[in-house]
Amino acid sequence: QTDRPARLEVDVTAEVDLDQFISELTEIVGELSDVTREPIEDEPTTWLSRNLYPRWYVGGPLEQSESKQLLQEQCREVLLDKWLRQPCSTLNGKSPNEAAADFNLRLRVEAMILRLETEEASAMQGFDFNEVRRKLDLPTRGPIDPASVDVRRLPFVRLERLPADKLDDEQLLVALRRTQLVMAVPALMNFAREAVGRPSLDARINKFELFRLLVETAPDSDSALHFLAQGKAFASARNESLAPFLLMEMQIHIARRDPESVQRVMSQLQSKHLNEPGVAEALYQFLYMIGAVGPDGQLAPELANDQAEATGAAAVGSSGGLWTPDGPASSGGSSEGGSKLWLPGMD
Repeated sequence: QTDRPARLEVDVTAEVDLDQFISELTEIVGELSDVTREPIEDEPTTWLSRNLYPRWYVGGPLEQSESKQLLQEQCREVLLDKWLRQPCSTLNGKSPNEAAADFNLRLRVEAMILRLETEEASAMQGFDFNEVRRKLDLPTRGPIDPASVDVRRLPFVRLERLPADKLDDEQLLVALRRTQLVMAVPALMNFAREAVGRPSLDARINKFELFRLLVETAPDSDSALHFLAQGKAFASARNESLAPFLLMEMQIHIARRDPESVQRVMSQLQSKHLNEPGVAEALYQFLYMIGAVGPDGQLAPELANDQAEATGAAAVGSSGGLWTPDGPASSGGSSEGGSKLWLPGMD
């Protein structure tokens, strides 16, 4: 199509004032000719995706807890109200509310909810889709007795209904491996939490890997830090290095814009783990990311000057100051004088 005349295609939602949009677009790109307006009927997944995860514009960065609360409230409003009243082509133009009352369409509504529950489970951890079913007077999904099924053959969409604490070790390992294959996050977290707490599985699975999975799939940073604390305790009890967990913890504190915690973790890595494989490289990548060092590994000139003026060259070398790749490892912990670390977004 490279020889076709130039054209501009724009998709807009129904609530947009199309005349005003075209007027503003003309000011940007110039006069438009042969404007064609073509209504497009939303498929269920398109409408839900746009409404479940809107593009919000706020005056500044949100705390993670605030963002999580807003998303939870948005999901509840959409799934328990707006979506139930939204006409859908899959339901012959009826809304889920209307279709659930139609014997010939009830099964389609149940299938749509199950598909949504399966596809959006990772992003909507904590939401109980049985609330939607109850509002529509549809059958709810309850727990499955492990003694009544073969876990190896149970369909993936039913695995999450297995109570992890009721599984024996063999069943738990099978369920864990199957959910890892498809990254069924809620079920995977459920089985992983159970597995790391069973001493009988210490020699049969890599619990360090499970702790990493729990941290990476946690629904929020508080949960991630909780799993990290468990992982560090597990590693300490076995005299294993804490460096992998500390590197993950540092990333979490960066995301939380918590410079004091970032510096505390960096100091621990610097003083106790700097010579372990990958640690120095990871610290350098972080310092480079925030602009503290240049590509050559040298401290950024403005930071070097500020630090030298504030503490003097001797103090920098003896007080556990900012580590750089060409500098020596610190012999102590974190600084007592308060954090001097800046993170992006803290202005």
